Amino acid sequence: MAVKAIARFILGLNKLLTSSYPILPNYFLELQYVPQKSQLKGYSMKQYSTRIAIIHWLTLFLFIAAVYLGHTLDEIEVAKDKMSLYPAHFIIGDLVLVLTLIRAYFLRKDGKLAPVEGGSAIANKVASGIHHLLYLLLIALPVTGMIMITTTGLVEALKLNDASKLPDLEKFTIHEVHGTLVTILVLTIGLHALAALYHQFILKDNLIRRMAIKRFKD
Repeated sequence: MAVKAIARFILGLNKLLTSSYPILPNYFLELQYVPQKSQLKGYSMKQYSTRIAIIHWLTLFLFIAAVYLGHTLDEIEVAKDKMSLYPAHFIIGDLVLVLTLIRAYFLRKDGKLAPVEGGSAIANKVASGIHHLLYLLLIALPVTGMIMITTTGLVEALKLNDASKLPDLEKFTIHEVHGTLVTILVLTIGLHALAALYHQFILKDNLIRRMAIKRFKD
């Protein structure tokens, strides 16, 4: 029942984002197949561009680091011990946002791969919806972080280098929103990874190659 509900949500999100909705940024819309210069070198358009692949894995690494730091900050009870970790968490979060926007730009410029061959229409739509959801979360999460640090007094405490002025973030709703988005994003990434592993080891269609940094000619 829960799986069906998640599938319906993803399909609805995909339908919303791929419609001609004027308030949504164009980089959320599905991109059509565009022939690439790499094809002239003997590579078919079966892989994302090298720079998109690099950004993909770098974003994942930074996100894991940000989650680890965020969890550490929540667990630390001594305020002064948090002072050096907050800036690192903020910088990594900002990098995730910047890389996500750069990746969206390169995706439009380099082209998006066609749906998986042999896959059902429903499965392809669910996969597309998950991709859209990942983009939305990777943007929304850093944005809520920025809102949190600017509306809770956290920035002022760091500027003064005064641990006694650090706010209790758990008292603010925005902290709960930020944490909820982290949980949703972790679950979405997990679902995305499970789907990739299913294709790789059960269907054995080498789907992971689509996001490989190494270039393949077959």
